[in-house]
Amino acid sequence: MWQTQNLGTTEVNNLNTPRHGNGGSPNGSQTATICFGGTPPNKTETESWDGTNWTEVSDLNTARYEFGGIGTQTAALAFGGATPPSKQDLNELWNDLLGQKLMT
Repeated sequence: MWQTQNLGTTEVNNLNTPRHGNGGSPNGSQTATICFGGTPPNKTETESWDGTNWTEVSDLNTARYEFGGIGTQTAALAFGGATPPSKQDLNELWNDLLGQKLMT
C-alpha cells in the first residue's frame, strides 16, 4: 500500500489479504479507513486501517467483488457487487459502535 504525503509517496504496511475489486470507505483518511471483500476468489474479509497496520475484523456475510462502498472506518455501507455468475443487490452495514464490529 502507498500513502501520499506532501513530500512524496511512502510505502506502508500491506493488507493481510491480497485482493482487487474490493469495496471500502472513500471517506477514510490516512489514519482510519476500512477495506472489505474483493477477489480472487470472492472474499469476505474486512480489514481496518489505523494509520500503521491493517487488522482483520468481522467479515462480510456474502463474499463478493466489484461493489460499492461508502462511509467511514466506524460506519460504512457495502452495496451491490458480483458473485459469478450473477450480480447481487445486497446491502451490508459496517458498525463499529462501542467496539462492536459487525457486518449486518
